[in-house]
Amino acid sequence: MDDADRGAVLEVAHAVGNAADRPHRRISRGHRHAVQVGREPVVVAHPQDDLVQLGTLTLHGNHLSGSLPSELGNLTNLRCLWLHGNGLTGEIPATLANLVSINSGDLDLRWNGLYTDNATLRTFLDSIQAGGDFEATQTVAPKGLSIGLATATTVRLDWTPISYVEDGGGYRVYVATTQGGPYTLALTTSDKSADTVLVTGLIPGQAHYFVLDTVTPTHAHNANEIVSAHSEEASVTTAGTGSLGFYTVSPCRVVDTRDPVLSGPNPLATDTDTPFQIAGQCGVASGARSVSVNVTVTQPTAAGHLRLYPSDQPRPTASVLNYRAGQTRANNAIVPLSALGGLAVYVKQASGTAHVIIDVNGYFE
Repeated sequence: MDDADRGAVLEVAHAVGNAADRPHRRISRGHRHAVQVGREPVVVAHPQDDLVQLGTLTLHGNHLSGSLPSELGNLTNLRCLWLHGNGLTGEIPATLANLVSINSGDLDLRWNGLYTDNATLRTFLDSIQAGGDFEATQTVAPKGLSIGLATATTVRLDWTPISYVEDGGGYRVYVATTQGGPYTLALTTSDKSADTVLVTGLIPGQAHYFVLDTVTPTHAHNANEIVSAHSEEASVTTAGTGSLGFYTVSPCRVVDTRDPVLSGPNPLATDTDTPFQIAGQCGVASGARSVSVNVTVTQPTAAGHLRLYPSDQPRPTASVLNYRAGQTRANNAIVPLSALGGLAVYVKQASGTAHVIIDVNGYFE
């Protein structure tokens, strides 16, 4: 670092955040105490350094990644700190409670992946954060992951959604057969409002371990995709073949909304939950717990997705089939049935209708 670069530490560089030709500009002084945030050393905060006199630090709209350095808390003369619109993740250091000189509204941590479990620090940060609630725009791991209804090959997962549900994205669900992984991606929810999902295709009689992370894609406020850390792990051992048996049936069409004999001829409307009785039809036993099906969508008037679930359970947020307008698509699924042997189909589109076909090929009892 040359003398000119060292001298840059004393300037208030508001332009750093938006300068496309220097998105990772150094504002550090010397090499001895450089702290890494992303690919560049961006702060030096040893008490005897002149940088502790810095009043304004604006690094918004960059591509900074990694965690916030605890040395930021040594910049006790800061009156303005803008870090919004970066790729910063992880726990906020407790030393930021030292930044008592920042004016109310002049801290901006929005659109990152930052969190704190320290209630006192959270209250302090919210008191100076632009807009008040810094957590409202953070891409963090969901909490409260728990196991719901499980069969030999399926399990329902439940969790508490994060506060930040805007700007797209969703939760990625991972599964492993050993504690701590390695994990395999099972599915991604359609949005960050999701609080439950049905994972299918599991191994009967096998321990399964699940974690989630949260993804927010690039959007108008952030050119970085943000991916959270993993949630806490939840586990379940699926029922063995001795508990539930799988019985094949000859492929049989049990629902076809185009056919008046098979719940037609009217298509299903968007934002509707339509129940269908499955047990007792097509060779499916009246005591069946879940069914193996091939589900098809055809003639949809708009892009959308289908959700299948037990008709006596809350509607899940994960889809079994996504499609474009006018497209015919099919997918295999194992769907738990209600206590009376029914399942429900939910159609989600911007508007309009879609025809749905369900062919059953086996069941668990």
